[in-house]
Amino acid sequence: MKIRKDSTFLSAYRLKIEKEYGLFFPEERIEELQKRTEDAAAEMEGCDGKECISLFLADQLAAGPKEILLSHLTVGETYFFREAGSLQAFLDHILPERISWCRKKRRDRLRIWSAGCASGEEAFTLASLIHFFAQGREVPPVEIWATDINVRALRKAQLGTYTEWSFRQAPVWLKAGYFDPLPSHRYRIRREIQDMVSFSPLNLVLDNYAISGTELRSMDCIFCRNVLMYFSPEALRKVTDRLRSCLDEGGFLVVSPSEASHIHDSQLRILGLPDATLFQKVEAGPGKPDPARPPVPFPHSPAPAAVAHGRKKSSRSPIPVAESGERCPQPSISSEDDWSSRVEQLCRQGCLEEARQKLLSHLELHPKDGKAASVLARVLANQGNLSGAQEWCERALSLDKLDATSCYLLAAIFREKGQPALASPVLKRLLFFQPEHVLAHYTLANIARAEGKDKEAARHYSNALRLLERYGREEILPESDGLTARQIRELIGTESRRS
Repeated sequence: MKIRKDSTFLSAYRLKIEKEYGLFFPEERIEELQKRTEDAAAEMEGCDGKECISLFLADQLAAGPKEILLSHLTVGETYFFREAGSLQAFLDHILPERISWCRKKRRDRLRIWSAGCASGEEAFTLASLIHFFAQGREVPPVEIWATDINVRALRKAQLGTYTEWSFRQAPVWLKAGYFDPLPSHRYRIRREIQDMVSFSPLNLVLDNYAISGTELRSMDCIFCRNVLMYFSPEALRKVTDRLRSCLDEGGFLVVSPSEASHIHDSQLRILGLPDATLFQKVEAGPGKPDPARPPVPFPHSPAPAAVAHGRKKSSRSPIPVAESGERCPQPSISSEDDWSSRVEQLCRQGCLEEARQKLLSHLELHPKDGKAASVLARVLANQGNLSGAQEWCERALSLDKLDATSCYLLAAIFREKGQPALASPVLKRLLFFQPEHVLAHYTLANIARAEGKDKEAARHYSNALRLLERYGREEILPESDGLTARQIRELIGTESRRS
């Protein structure tokens, strides 16, 4: 049964969601809340959206259905090496400083917390970086706690198995060095990295931050990125206060660039880096550093030697560094002429929610702007909203049937949703009007190989390698999320050897 948008029933539901979980659905997002609830109810046996809300309001929604509901109300998907500037800061500055602190205080281990870890990519990224950093160094044992309210996402994290989509921003060495290949283009995190991370459900709005009786405190670093943006202002203040209290003296809080401007805490000093914004816990009281002063740059410190599995790399960590660490501008569309550059800037800074809002505002005024629809599809995909991304891809293609970007993204979405039979015709259509699309050939080869069509796979791999000869070794290919021609050749070589 459909629920009226203006019903007090829906408003009461929205407020209870906010109170219990901190999730903020303002009036302009009420239709989104309704749709997510109806999608969740469709998975519950004998239940529609209205009954689901009624049970929730009466505190009678059972654990299983509540788990389904929360999986739809939260974003349960992320990807490896998200917001690389923060990871570079972790590798270059946070780790060396906290290791030194542990030695000074005679502490026996480092404690890291990924708060709002979703499907685990952030926690395993941190574990891989620590393992990478420890090569040839004396590093104390490390505990990594990873928590989320979305139990479904945590189950995926505990399995440690991922598809190509999760690696869309990751450097090639991460998958090669820390994952074992599985059939159907899936990859499992290696045991020594998996054992570094403990996953547990946790509601950040609750007063007690404890897991199996163990309090989450004395943390050296807390990553809470792209989590606070979904909270109400009151919940954001409370959660920030509790996260700060969980930090050890001098510990670091890492949030996304879009969230940094919303944190106002007298015991958190802002530290500005070229590609990241960090917060460091300081003692309150007279004579202490003023957290409200302008960002304080870190002194230069050498990057760790990049050694992985015995192979010498360059002297700099091979993390793709973000182009800007500036705080995100406030979400507003000023004119049709500059929407593209503003959205591009927001995406570069990792401010995906602001980018989504800008694009929706722009498309309300310009519903036939195919380019904006295509960009919105990619933003939604990077937020983990694959159904929304598919819808906007299809809308972009209805406006421009020769839109190669949307065509390739639509195929990637079908593959991520486990629908290669739908991906193949989309890619073949793309090659019909753009026969030199390297990644379309490469993806079709992978699909054909998984289906046992070795001759077809070999033909597409050969076409991709032939087309790659037109690119410089370090030239980045279109639609590749930063992969160079050399890296794609290496991937094709790896895939071909598995055939």
